[in-house]
Amino acid sequence: MITLSRTGPTFEEDFILVDRDSTVVLKNLTVSHDGTIAGGFALFNEGTLTIKDSTFSQNFLTVLNEGTLTVLGSTFSDNGSLFGPAGAIWNQGTLKVKNSLFSNNESGGGGAGIFNSGTLTVENSTFADNLQEFFGTGGGILNLGTASVEKIAEAVFTARFRLPRSFSISRVTKGKRGSRTLGS
Repeated sequence: MITLSRTGPTFEEDFILVDRDSTVVLKNLTVSHDGTIAGGFALFNEGTLTIKDSTFSQNFLTVLNEGTLTVLGSTFSDNGSLFGPAGAIWNQGTLKVKNSLFSNNESGGGGAGIFNSGTLTVENSTFADNLQEFFGTGGGILNLGTASVEKIAEAVFTARFRLPRSFSISRVTKGKRGSRTLGS
């Protein structure tokens, strides 16, 4: 297993960049304490990328996908972006997630687990205790694109709330999107 980690906040660019014409497989990789306060991501994908059996934890800006990304059997935990969307993955391309865990991620703009403005498919994955901080909706997934959750009985969503207040949960069902507001 390979571990990539920075020792503190940085103003550097993206840590791992997958270019447009590249096809890459990352397997058994741990990325922690990455992403930058100046807008660089721990991983920026413009090509075709598969992440398998890997862990992304305690990153500031974690993954930005503008290409095709497949996530298999991986964990995204304790990642956060207080002033932007997506604690774990910001998808603007095509994203497929299968057999993965998104837990304890935080976002200031919604979509603490996944912020989707592209095409998203989720299968047999767990979104637990992801927190949307300041504005927006969707602690687990915020869908502004096209999304489907396959095997819905096997996809688990739980929520975590910092303060009693009115909040909203974005929901994703078989190609539909919407939200529901709940009172405290």
